[in-house]
Amino acid sequence: MKLLISLLFSLVMISACRSAGEDQAVTIETAYPADNVTLNLNTTAGTIAVGRGDFAGVSGSAVTNVTDWRADVSTSGNTITIAQGRANVSVIPNAQNQWNLALGAGVPLTINQTNEDANTTLNLGGLALNALNLTARQGNYTLAFDAPMTSSSSTAIITTQNGDVAITGLLNARLSSAAITTFAGAVQLTLDGEVPTAPLDISIETRIGNIQLTIPHNILARINYRSTSGAVLQIDPQFTRVDALTITNGDLDSDAPVVTIDITTRAGDLRLTGAR
Repeated sequence: MKLLISLLFSLVMISACRSAGEDQAVTIETAYPADNVTLNLNTTAGTIAVGRGDFAGVSGSAVTNVTDWRADVSTSGNTITIAQGRANVSVIPNAQNQWNLALGAGVPLTINQTNEDANTTLNLGGLALNALNLTARQGNYTLAFDAPMTSSSSTAIITTQNGDVAITGLLNARLSSAAITTFAGAVQLTLDGEVPTAPLDISIETRIGNIQLTIPHNILARINYRSTSGAVLQIDPQFTRVDALTITNGDLDSDAPVVTIDITTRAGDLRLTGAR
């Protein structure tokens, strides 16, 4: 009986743990199927990098050394979907998955990512964006807008359980609203880029994740910080502490658009710095 139990245990462990193999590459070159396109990225693990490209569509590669993780590319109507395959094992030693994707400019995009643990970098400056919707479990997000978007009044929603969120060049995104929700991940926003020509509303909600905001002196901003046990640990001299709830930057009595940032956290601390 002990021998049988031992054999059964070994079979369970073998089925739950498999070694990775040789690299397998999927080349991606899918033209945009419409004048407005939805791009769905379904990922589970690895590293995902997305940037701007010259091809009028989605191009790049997806390389993995796990056969079950090979990417599948499909088109339906105005939607392009790139999905990472799923493995039926829980542990894969030395597993790797690397996507490098480039998005053509000029076509308005709705980008949706349903993610588990992959770390994602999005360099979206210069693209046209209708909406950005990112959902993850553990994966970290790094977003950069190194040039103004060619669209305006788009929206961004980022939800992650424990992943960090860092965004630079945020004002170049020309968003009308952004919502970031995380349980334990840190949120770091740099509000650099072009001066807003319309109001921008940003909401940040964390359970224990800390928040750091970097705002240039010429950007009008109102920051509302609500926390059960967190604290404002740093406020640079350029900001004005109006009351226990509100901090402002610049003359909000002017007619210029204001960036409003509402922060709700149970235990996350806030650091507020000016751009260097």
